Amino acid sequence: MPAPVTTGVALFLCWIFGAAGLHKLQAPSYYSRLVTAYLPSPGLARVAVPAIALGELCVAVALLLPAWRPLGLAAAAIVLAGYAISMAWQYLRGRADLECGCSGPASNVTVGPALILRNLVCAGLAGSLVVSGNAPLGVMGMALAVFLALFLVFVYMCSDQIIANAQPMAGDV
Repeated sequence: MPAPVTTGVALFLCWIFGAAGLHKLQAPSYYSRLVTAYLPSPGLARVAVPAIALGELCVAVALLLPAWRPLGLAAAAIVLAGYAISMAWQYLRGRADLECGCSGPASNVTVGPALILRNLVCAGLAGSLVVSGNAPLGVMGMALAVFLALFLVFVYMCSDQIIANAQPMAGDV
């Protein structure tokens, strides 16, 4: 894959993981309740939320550093697939009313097929680039990478809003 594409996707995933980690640090009680809903163990949630936040922030940093990018991409793919599997498990158990926590505590988006698919697409995108090279970028290559990252952030935020709007209309919430 061309270096601007790999860098652009890495920047996009850095945004996802950086925001996710910061959300958990800013609203630990909300995420403790959410983790307890997914994994019913209050004691585990108190420890898990800071650990998950730290892990997400480490993935974000790894995605920024070219030498660590392959590891960051692999970790992003694994974490996103794990979140998708966890959401799918809850959804299949009939817990479609369970919030996903993807967009922070202000969001009321619940688990469902669209979120599961979005996570799997992002996981696949990250996983497909693990073996990409890290060639240095010139000014134009970096500009293209930043443009791609911003475009992917825009698509992600649009998908988030579409999902948030569709759920009440479909009666899922």
